[in-house]
Amino acid sequence: MEQQASSASDMPIKRPWVLRVFTLIYAVLYLIAFISEAFPLQVKDIAHLSEILLFVFFIICYVFSWFRERTAGYLFISWYLFQVFVGNFFWNDDEMAMTLTFPVLLLGIFFLLYSNRENRDPQPSLKEQWRLFLRISIFSGLVIHIITVADNLFTLHPAEWIHGPYLSLHLLFIVYVVGFILSERHELVTGILLTAYYLAIIFLLQMNVFEGMAPYGILTFPVLALGLLYMLYAVKEKQKRVTGSSESDDA
Repeated sequence: MEQQASSASDMPIKRPWVLRVFTLIYAVLYLIAFISEAFPLQVKDIAHLSEILLFVFFIICYVFSWFRERTAGYLFISWYLFQVFVGNFFWNDDEMAMTLTFPVLLLGIFFLLYSNRENRDPQPSLKEQWRLFLRISIFSGLVIHIITVADNLFTLHPAEWIHGPYLSLHLLFIVYVVGFILSERHELVTGILLTAYYLAIIFLLQMNVFEGMAPYGILTFPVLALGLLYMLYAVKEKQKRVTGSSESDDA
């Protein structure tokens, strides 16, 4: 019981009002941006319609965040992934949109973590919460990569799929998929792969492979952060196993 209480107190989000304050701040900023860009509400094309639908979708997410944290978490994550989809297929400035709306994905993940902590009996340990965070994050990243690759396959000439910068991106997509597959049991390998993924992006940027394209150094930075977290998690778990083994030998 003491270990469970300690685990719960170690969680970064301990009360729902913290999440709701951040959600309210983002909602106000989003409302201001929506009013300045989308008004008057005239559906001129699919891109404009998608902006209105996303705003309505966000309102629904925000309402659920006040009384259904788990549902709100899934909705916020779905909102971000849907925004990535419409951004890739219908918007011209999808890179900027992905960057500015990234906090919504984090809000969704933290709502799920909070709900998981509050609704499970016994409460999950800190290790279980970290594993849940990593799993949701890497899965969300996989969906984003699939959307991006699908956009390339639909919009590019087939010859471009295996030549130039897009070949590099598709090979890195395979690296991410391998990392995702191994993430369940080989966290350290996953962390190394994700970190290598980002370092490869930086190297390709230095070689001007992505010249005139999206700012991939910024867009893929969360992959580096996720890779470092996977390695940190793996190292800490190994240390715990070594410490536990040493204590058993001493006993």
